[in-house]
Formats: sequence, C-alpha cells, structure tokens
Amino acid sequence: MVASRFNPPYQYASGSTGEPIPGALLFFYLNGSTTPAETYADAGLTVPNSNPVVANANGIFPDIFLAADIIYTAVLAYPPVSSMSPVIIWTANNVTAGLNETAAVAASNVTATDNAGGTLWQNVQGFINYLENSVSSAALSFTQNTALSASQLGGWGIFTNQSVQVTLPLLSTTNAKQPFMFLGGANGGTIVPAGNDTITAGNGSLVTSLTIGAGEIVVLTSGGSGTSWYVTSDSIAGSSAPASGSSGVKVLASGVSNYTVAVTANSIILSNAAFAAFAARSVNVSAALNTSGANGLDTGSPAASTWYNVFVIYDPTSASTAALLSLSATAPALPSGYTFFARVGAVRTDSSTSYFLLPSSQFGRSAQWMVTSGGNLPELPIIASGASGSPTAPTWTAFPVAAYTPPTASAIKLVLGGAGTNSGAMAAPNNAYGAYTSTTNPPPLVWSNDANGQNACIPGVFNLESANIYYASGGGYVLACLGWEDNL
Repeated sequence: MVASRFNPPYQYASGSTGEPIPGALLFFYLNGSTTPAETYADAGLTVPNSNPVVANANGIFPDIFLAADIIYTAVLAYPPVSSMSPVIIWTANNVTAGLNETAAVAASNVTATDNAGGTLWQNVQGFINYLENSVSSAALSFTQNTALSASQLGGWGIFTNQSVQVTLPLLSTTNAKQPFMFLGGANGGTIVPAGNDTITAGNGSLVTSLTIGAGEIVVLTSGGSGTSWYVTSDSIAGSSAPASGSSGVKVLASGVSNYTVAVTANSIILSNAAFAAFAARSVNVSAALNTSGANGLDTGSPAASTWYNVFVIYDPTSASTAALLSLSATAPALPSGYTFFARVGAVRTDSSTSYFLLPSSQFGRSAQWMVTSGGNLPELPIIASGASGSPTAPTWTAFPVAAYTPPTASAIKLVLGGAGTNSGAMAAPNNAYGAYTSTTNPPPLVWSNDANGQNACIPGVFNLESANIYYASGGGYVLACLGWEDNL
C-alpha cells in the first residue's frame, strides 16, 4: 500500500485574524459519509492517528498520511466550547493522497498535491488562488445574474464580473446539508435567497443578501425544509463566526423561596443545528422555573429534587437573547424563533412541593453551594457521617453523588471534618486506595485526629470516576459536599 503526506489547506489552524487555534480538530471520514476513516502518523501506514487529529498549542497538526486506496471527507473544526459540539470551519470532500488535474474536480475537493504543478496550499489565500487559477475550469463562472438550481448544489463557482447577483434555489426544492462554495474572484458579488428564504450568517444574524468581496470565500449549506441557508465556512469580515471562547460566565441561584437563576457573561459562544456560531455579548438574562418558554422552563412542570440545565438562547430574527431551563443537557426544547443555544451550568430544586431552587453560585466551570440562613440550604449537604467501613483495613463504603452534583459534573468539591479520637476518616474517587495511614497508596482526602480529639475541617477536590465516591471512617467525622466543577 502506497501513501503520501496529507497537507491541509491550512498549514496550521487559524482564526479569523490569523491567530492559531490550539486544539483544533481535523476529522476524517469515508467520502460523503460520517463513517470514520483512518489516517496514519507514518508513510508505512502502521501507526494510526487519532480521529479527530488534534492540533497542538500553536494550532499545528502532526504528521498525517493518507491511504492511497481511500477517498476521504475532511472536516476542520474548533474544539468544543461549553456543551456544544465542535464548530465546523470547513468541510472538504474527495480528499485523496494526490490529485490528477485530468480527473473530475467536485465541490470543495482538497488533496495533498497537484500532480501537474506540485502546488501546496499554505494558507487560506493560497487555497483560494489554487482554486481560481489551477482548476477554475471545474467551477461555474458567474459572468451575469444567475439563478442556481438545486441540482447544482455540491458544486462551486467564481464571480468573474462586477455587480453580479446569484440567486439561491428555493430551500423547499433542496435536501438538507447540501453545500455550494462561492469564490469572490477578482470582483466579488452578491448572493441572495429566493422567495421568503433567508441566510443565517456565520455570526448568527439573519440576512436577505450576502456580499462577498474580491478574494473572499463562503460556503452556504441548505437548511432543507427550514427557511434559512447557513454560512458554514467563510472569510467575510464582520460576519464570520467568532473564534474566541466564552468569558466571564456567572450562573447564580440565590435567596430564600427562589425560582430564578441569573446568567451574566462578557461573552458566550452559542451554536445552532448547522454548527453556525453566534457570540452573545454583555449577557444579562435570567430564567424562572415557575414560568414557561424563553426565560423559563422549556417544557413540562417543575419537579422536586431535580437537576435543571441552564442555557443561554438566541433568536436571530428579533436579535433577542434569553435564558432557558431544561431537563436535557444537550437538546433543550427551544422556544419559537430561538435557534442558537449554549449550556452554561445546572441548578437543583429542593425536596419540597414548592420546587424552590437550592442556592448555588457558579463562575466559569466552578460551582459551589451557598449556605443561606433561613433558606432551604442552611448547611452544606451531608454525604456521609459517623462510622462507615474501616479506614485501617481499609473497607470502603460507596456513596452516590447524584443528589449533590449534576450529571454533567466532572469533579466534586468536598469538606471532611469532625472530632474523632484516635481514628481516621478518608474519601476517594474509587475503592482501590490504601488505608489512611498508608505511605505508598494514601487516599486523596484524609483526616486523623490525635488523642485530644481536636476539631478540624479540610477541603478536597477530585474528578468523578463513577456515580459514586467512597468513604471510610472510624466515627466522629462528617463528609459534606461544597460544590462541583461542570464539564462545560
């Protein structure tokens, strides 16, 4: 089997201003499908790469070799932000180990080399120049106002005359996820939807026309039975999808007899079903569990002792940002018009039939219970107390964490304290740790008092490895939950 080195369109993954994208993801599939296809770290095809291949801190990918007998689809994406899926930067079909210019060239074809000229694409502009100059005969040439048909989707075209307008086919005549790539060429032009259809720009705004400048590139993808086309890749200044992550996120449920959670942030990146991204700026929204729809509960009625996921949502038609509570961590029931969303945290109701929220505060990924005098959380939630198992044998007891941390939690924050005499207490993420006196396999959280039985409390944090944590105590101790870290 023969292989040649794969050179991506970008020598490194870069954002809209040329900055590298640390941890960028490069997925490989069998052409035109979502079936993963292996690439390799060596020319002998003996060492498979991970799929996706992950860029380093400088946005540079490691060696990628392609099998000569496989045709690939390659997808470059930003690493996930918050709970959303990776945001796609570009998709390339018919990726092979080499391209013969006498072969048919389909839309977005990307290969390692041009066998006739040996051209390698080093950056976005080099990619555009290659398409325009090397294989332009494969593209439609927009010399006058043109109406695309649904059968032409999957192709690409170049604006070759000034003031040309291209009209997209009616969405009702297309299948979902069909793309078309436009190159601005030397003149640029205008793209408009047909009928009442719209275009959702990369920044989430709805537009009725899209201007592409000279040298720019944009890929539009059909929303199928919907009413909007989606910009899934572009280099258009001012409308491109944001590259930065969320910042300054705070999720707060506070007070006595409270139904409401407030969300503030400097910015939050939201995405829609087509993986387009929108940056919500200066966010200040709230959702109440005893109301429905935007700024409330997405569906159904509140329940006691239940975790609710907190989302920020966006309606591109009204340019409205709101908060939403949902039982689902991945697929909230969005109110009408709201198409962009991002999960920012979770809150929990108390055990009463009033369904008040337990007080908690979250900054970024770090959440903490808020002890409130006179409220429904007068003390930290107690996970375990008294004697349990043996800290010397050791014999561990498993304690579920579902009531103390949300299903999306990646780590738990604990407080271990008490006044046991000549005995110890300990906690761990699993039961494979040694006794509290072990010098070779000590548990991650241990407290032992001397003969005077002095009181003390110590905090600890460890990743959740299962639905349980493990505890052992000789008596006189208590293990409480201080909070959690959310896997955003």
